Amino acid sequence: MKKKINIKFLYLILIIVYKVILEYAYCNIVTKYWGYWFSAPVQNGVGQKVLNWFFIVLFLFMLESKENTLSACIMKFLYLISFIPGCVMIEYTSVAIGYQFLFFTYWLMLYGINRIFPYFKNKVLLLKKGHEINEMGLFIFSCLIILVWLYYAHARTQLDLDDIYVARMEARDYNMPTILSYLYSFAKALLPVGISIGLYRKEWFKCLVLTLVELLVYFIEGSKTALFSLFVAYFFWIFVKAAKEKRIWLWIVFLFDAAGAMSILLLKIFGIIRASSYFFLRILFVPAFINIQYYEFFKGSAKDFFRQSIIGKITGMQSPYELLIPRIIGKYAFHNIETNANTGLIGDAYVNLGAVGVIIMPFLFIILLRVIDFCMKGLPKQLYFSLGVILAFSLLSNSFFTTLLSNGIVIIVLYLLFARRNVCKSIIKEEGIWAN
Repeated sequence: MKKKINIKFLYLILIIVYKVILEYAYCNIVTKYWGYWFSAPVQNGVGQKVLNWFFIVLFLFMLESKENTLSACIMKFLYLISFIPGCVMIEYTSVAIGYQFLFFTYWLMLYGINRIFPYFKNKVLLLKKGHEINEMGLFIFSCLIILVWLYYAHARTQLDLDDIYVARMEARDYNMPTILSYLYSFAKALLPVGISIGLYRKEWFKCLVLTLVELLVYFIEGSKTALFSLFVAYFFWIFVKAAKEKRIWLWIVFLFDAAGAMSILLLKIFGIIRASSYFFLRILFVPAFINIQYYEFFKGSAKDFFRQSIIGKITGMQSPYELLIPRIIGKYAFHNIETNANTGLIGDAYVNLGAVGVIIMPFLFIILLRVIDFCMKGLPKQLYFSLGVILAFSLLSNSFFTTLLSNGIVIIVLYLLFARRNVCKSIIKEEGIWAN
């Protein structure tokens, strides 16, 4: 009992340190170096700080009730990369009361539903040839990416990080057929999952090939997500082998603290700003900023009701906006119509369903997570962490129905479902303590 209390206490201390680091970074780095987007910090009073800490501690303990599912892992990562940065933004910006109400209501609904919503318990028939289907799928999708790289990107093999926006502009002009565009999206979403499972099954050659193909995605469209997904797959494969299961989340929060502290030190001592740009700006505060901008723009504008998503294409309903909504917000928030300001969670709920979206969308979100949990039954828990990061960022960065199709959640779910029988046989004997 004492050991459990100590772990929870250490966890709380690390969360406190994490929020303090984000507060310092926002007030002294983000608003200073990117002040053309982020206004100078303001103090919203002690009451706002107390309210933020109340929900931070409340949700921290609400998350502790579900330890052994992929959905719990995704929710904890969202807590770190979305909820806490969102609290910091509210604390140090002039955010409308209406947005604050929607923000806390959305997260309260999300975590509350996650606690009470049941898991799907019915068993499904595992296909004996599920592994063969998955391997064939990976082969076909890899070939497709190679063909796109050869035909559209002209076999580009060099692309500096500073040049990725040029590559992204070029990628918009590829004009792929619709079916090819969807298949390509499926392919680039599935490869990191195939690599993660392949690493645990010790399929080294396959992982090497898939890694090289994933690098082609970066060359094709300047996708930092492709590089990030590779890093996540390999990092967590090493990390979970070294960390004890009961303390793994302590180490994960510690790594977030360390990454933040290191980013600050690199800037303050050596003048290196790139780490702060990636960690504080791109990963943590830009998504929170975009959610606020969605609210500010659409609080007085017509809601879209998913008419720009697959629902609009199926039903034939026309969106009231000729321009894509992410481009609208790109122009509104970043003064650049070419910027795709994609968002998920609160911004997506509000732009499509208004205030009622913060009630409805958490239900859809948790149903999706329960489907993913259902497909993960029997797979070892080591996979939760790499998949948890990848899926958390995907759900955070894109509209719900876009995530299902264009970002390949559907194909990932099917792949996990087919992988269960084969992966279990090869891993559980070696990693029994981590297996479900």
